[in-house]
Amino acid sequence: MDRARARVQSFDEQDIAWQIEVVLQNTNSLPSDAGAPVPALQQKPLLRSEADVTPKKEIFIAESDKITSELTGYAIRRGPSAAWIGFDWLGDAEVSQLAPLGLELHNGVSGIAVFLAGIRR
Repeated sequence: MDRARARVQSFDEQDIAWQIEVVLQNTNSLPSDAGAPVPALQQKPLLRSEADVTPKKEIFIAESDKITSELTGYAIRRGPSAAWIGFDWLGDAEVSQLAPLGLELHNGVSGIAVFLAGIRR
């Protein structure tokens, strides 16, 4: 966590602009509603160091607040604990089922915990 925090704190305006563009390009293929087909990803050149986009820290705070609100809304709570439900693959089959998220960092509750801990001001 300390290494990730140090990396993010060292970002300058160009690094932040690059990260925003990567996120935008990766979410560009998401449907606007659940029933709509996913549109083909439009290939756009990524921002380079000469980009003049200068996002403010408040943008990131506002977005992290939105994500936090959504994550906490999906939590299943019992006392001081929280859990989340996600898809779990059934062995080698191409079938999945709903199951509690595991402890993994990348796709489990540890990743959610790291995100929520990282946004504390």
